[in-house]
Amino acid sequence: MGELDDNYRISIASLDVPDDWDIVFSDGSTSMSVDLAPLDTFSVEISVAANSAGVAHFGIVFHTDELSTRYDTLYYSVGAGVQNLIVNDSDNPDSSRFIDYFVDSDEVSFYWRTATDGNLGNFSTMGIGKIIWFCGEDTSICLSDEHRSQLVNYITSLGGKLLLAGSGIGYRTSSDAAFYRVALGASYDGAVSGVSSASGTDASEIFDGWSGTFSGVSRLESVEGQSTFGGITAFEYDDGSPAGIYKEAGESRVVYLGFPINNFLSHTTFDDLINRCIEFLESGAKIDENRSKIKDISLSAVPNPFNEKCEIHYRVDSGILKISDISGKTIVSENVEGDGKICFDGKNYPSGIYFITLDGINDKVSSKILLVR
Repeated sequence: MGELDDNYRISIASLDVPDDWDIVFSDGSTSMSVDLAPLDTFSVEISVAANSAGVAHFGIVFHTDELSTRYDTLYYSVGAGVQNLIVNDSDNPDSSRFIDYFVDSDEVSFYWRTATDGNLGNFSTMGIGKIIWFCGEDTSICLSDEHRSQLVNYITSLGGKLLLAGSGIGYRTSSDAAFYRVALGASYDGAVSGVSSASGTDASEIFDGWSGTFSGVSRLESVEGQSTFGGITAFEYDDGSPAGIYKEAGESRVVYLGFPINNFLSHTTFDDLINRCIEFLESGAKIDENRSKIKDISLSAVPNPFNEKCEIHYRVDSGILKISDISGKTIVSENVEGDGKICFDGKNYPSGIYFITLDGINDKVSSKILLVR
């Protein structure tokens, strides 16, 4: 490792380790000495015997005879039986509300801050019960490619439970269809300005009745459910635009909010919201039995005529939306429900008339759109 023959003294320093845990080198010791030739290397194996659920923090201290006044330390955190993974994926270090909330619970939580701790390892297969992922208002660093890939596996293959919140997520990741559309079940509608609060809708009893006023938030995002992949809009801003969703697919559950979850005027607003989110992640959605069913289905398209892209707005309890060309060939078919929209991109289709049909359970409506080059 160095340029001279040297003796390396290596030891384990316990920082915060559960009493019934043992952290030792492979020979059972907590210190060792190794002689190394110039530019030589040496591997150190560490054994962690976790006899209870918890999180251990420790360091590996390096010291050499040649540099007798220098000590180098590598810091490690190891979790066993972790029930909650809390990730601060933001340059903003304020995660105190998250930490305080989970410290007061009986569950074992593991905290990670990507700005200082770097990328997480293979967390999706660690058997973690719930992941709480906070992205603040950042738009440039949150949700790395590796983290998105891990979350896709966690949600779609392992029945994971995720609470994701932040107002830079859609801007940064909505082009990643596997993550944003399929795993989260979300559709990104852009940035929102001029709003001061958000509230839960009657899509679920769990979120219905919650509301909160923001504090010090300059960026918000409009996020609605992508019904094709199970996303349901469950939150809205005070201007009526969608603010967040939930998704439930088998054991997998997701709550995704387009705003920072800890930036409210009242501390109790945060507690109320996260309590509701945790309840959903653990128990699933409770559909409001008093929620009125959509009696009259509707269909509209703007702009019409259109040059390349056309937004098709629908309203239906449950149905199938189809777009077909003049010959009757179906070129788009999607299962839809509730109030929503899809974007028809006509760049690969010739100019002409296209037909839209919305087939509900008890009714059917149709319309025409004109693509003009």
